[in-house]
Amino acid sequence: MDLGLQTIRTRGRAKSRLAVEVAGELSGADVALLSEEKGIAAPATVRLRHRHHILALKIARGLPPSEAGIQCGISGNRVSILMRDKSFKELLDYYSSVSLEDNIELSTNLQAELLGVAHDSVRVLSERIEDDPDSIPNRELIKMAELGADRSGFGPQATQNVNVHVGLAERLKEARKRVEARMIDITPENSDVE
Repeated sequence: MDLGLQTIRTRGRAKSRLAVEVAGELSGADVALLSEEKGIAAPATVRLRHRHHILALKIARGLPPSEAGIQCGISGNRVSILMRDKSFKELLDYYSSVSLEDNIELSTNLQAELLGVAHDSVRVLSERIEDDPDSIPNRELIKMAELGADRSGFGPQATQNVNVHVGLAERLKEARKRVEARMIDITPENSDVE
């Protein structure tokens, strides 16, 4: 069957047509090549970062990988790639072998490490500002200044003065007057009883 040069419509709402040219017959060897592994794999994780540790810790504690990825802000595709990565598997094995008490300690250590990362980030930003301040756009500098002010207690503050006058004594006096006005005196006027 000679297709020659034909135009074939693709699926959906194709705006253009696809030109196809048959180069030759398919052989059994060509079909066998389709089932072979192409060796396409995601690149190995060069360096495990803090978020990889948190992800591995959450998965080791029993959280499904997809849910752990959502909590860590890592896409499902990336989690899938990491689950096949040798170094991440080793990290996962490590966290799986650690007891719950050690996990709590690790979690505390991770918080301390996060604080260290924040300090390092601020130090790097400070060095960049000192070394080459023109390389950082004004918009970014303003964002950094606002973030720094907010986190150090100098951010915008809203104050609202509210004056509350309870007047409890006056309210109690008025309540007593209302009660007295509704009281009915049932004391007999003439007392014949001795």
